[in-house]
Amino acid sequence: METLFLDKDGRWFHGGVEITHERTSALFSRHLVKEPDGGYCVRIGEERIRVELEDAPYVVMAVRTVEDGHGRPIEYRLLLSDGSTETLDPATLSVGTGNVLYCEIRDRTHTARFSRQAYQLLCAHIEYDEATDGYWLPWRGGRVRIACEARNDGGDAHRRTEGGTSWRECVGIEPTADAVNARRLDLKSREATSAPSTPPRKG
Repeated sequence: METLFLDKDGRWFHGGVEITHERTSALFSRHLVKEPDGGYCVRIGEERIRVELEDAPYVVMAVRTVEDGHGRPIEYRLLLSDGSTETLDPATLSVGTGNVLYCEIRDRTHTARFSRQAYQLLCAHIEYDEATDGYWLPWRGGRVRIACEARNDGGDAHRRTEGGTSWRECVGIEPTADAVNARRLDLKSREATSAPSTPPRKG
């Protein structure tokens, strides 16, 4: 069966060759669907092409913070690789291998991987609390504790790490001045600074 390959940065490949035509890659991203067996395919009309994933099926390209009248974050809007936007559910944040940040989207039915840029945009808001020795994300007048998670079963299940691992140790990045400035970027910005990856070639 013919297959497409989707890398960890949201780039499409066919036969080991990157699809650089923007309208084609955007079309594939918009028509990516999850199948009953948990796999993914591109379905356009009656046509269906199986998709091999390097990592998560979606990438968070950018984050825009919505603040109340006092400048306090009340929600975080995500720009996804298929061009759609969604409000972050902080309770679904997790940290995977290589200190990569993930969240669940669309009523927790799909996983999205944060690009480096989106990663820094969100980290600009992380706060450390000495009383709890934990890291927190301000949200809707309160705050949500960021727990280190270990991804398992291809990203569809999560397992809390043992011990008191801190956000710094788990994520491997802290808010920087550049990250604070980057949060002012428009939600429509589609730039991501993740390093390119090479898809596997089938012999």
